[in-house]
Amino acid sequence: MSICLNKNEVPMIPDACPVCKVLLRSLDKLAFEYCGACADCAQSFVDVNKGAWDSGWRPSKGEIVARLQKRKEEPFFYVNDEYI
Repeated sequence: MSICLNKNEVPMIPDACPVCKVLLRSLDKLAFEYCGACADCAQSFVDVNKGAWDSGWRPSKGEIVARLQKRKEEPFFYVNDEYI
């Protein structure tokens, strides 16, 4: 399926994930279109709680901080200072 846009229209994808506030990468585009979050949040929070996510549940700040701490162990990961 393709989306036709007016040549002056730009799809609205934010700079940072609305859930964890980490800057979005090109690989996050499909995840954001799927669930409104980055690929890591989609895998860590959405896929394991899809029904709850669709009903409006979002991870707590503590859950987000715990996941970001784990991501810091990964190479080349930068975190927004909101959760530090």
